Amino acid sequence: MVRHIVFFNFNDDASDKEKAELIEALKGLKDKISLIKELEVGTDIAGTEKSFDLALNILFNSFDDVQEYISHPDHVEVVKLVKSYCKATAKVDYKS
Repeated sequence: MVRHIVFFNFNDDASDKEKAELIEALKGLKDKISLIKELEVGTDIAGTEKSFDLALNILFNSFDDVQEYISHPDHVEVVKLVKSYCKATAKVDYKS
């Protein structure tokens, strides 16, 4: 199994509507991409200088599935929102 975790920092001027749109789009990936075994989206509660605003945590069977997910058309559409609404992202993929 492989965990794919992505962190997001919203643009300073991102509206509540844009934030909600991205969160719902991320959550919706579970129903659109069968490679996803588990998906969780959470907003930061610490609010520290080092915190990211949002986290996406996905479980896949293999790293090959992660690679296929990355090029999946539904994921590509969500990435467009990320690029519009976020100033920074970071990710990690690891075997679990």
